[in-house]
Amino acid sequence: MMKHLLLNTALMGLLIGPSISFAQDSSSAPSAEAPALSPVAAALSQFPLLRGTLNKEADYYIYLYSAGWCGPCRRIMPQIVQYYNDTLSKNKRIEMVLIDVDFSEKEARDYISHYNADFPAILGGSPEIDKLPGAYAVRAIPHCIAVDKNGNRVFGGHAATLFRNIELLK
Repeated sequence: MMKHLLLNTALMGLLIGPSISFAQDSSSAPSAEAPALSPVAAALSQFPLLRGTLNKEADYYIYLYSAGWCGPCRRIMPQIVQYYNDTLSKNKRIEMVLIDVDFSEKEARDYISHYNADFPAILGGSPEIDKLPGAYAVRAIPHCIAVDKNGNRVFGGHAATLFRNIELLK
């Protein structure tokens, strides 16, 4: 009888024991989860970067469409790189991403290196680029589109509009 009582107690312990939890109150435990990415940061994160590091916590993103074969792009790129280095790189609320529409990755990397552009760059030319939040099919380059982190368009047009409209992002 005593043997059966001990055996039943042991079996009950095995059955009940695993269901007993000593978990801490989750409201006081530190969260190890990363904050959710904004729609724009999540979309851009799907593309491999040719250069730079993407600021995934920016409030605004500027898509800069450009290419090394484009004369107007080559003429304005030094000004854009200078503006990025002097102003945009210091403002963590705004991230500029070059969408390079050269014919190959090698040409894109050469173009980026030639101008020493340190901002994030991705290779364009795929239909997926047009699906970036707030983006649209660009018909001429150089072109920029500024969006908030949710993809709401703030301004767009020739890359020179960046200099005229940057105040809209503050």
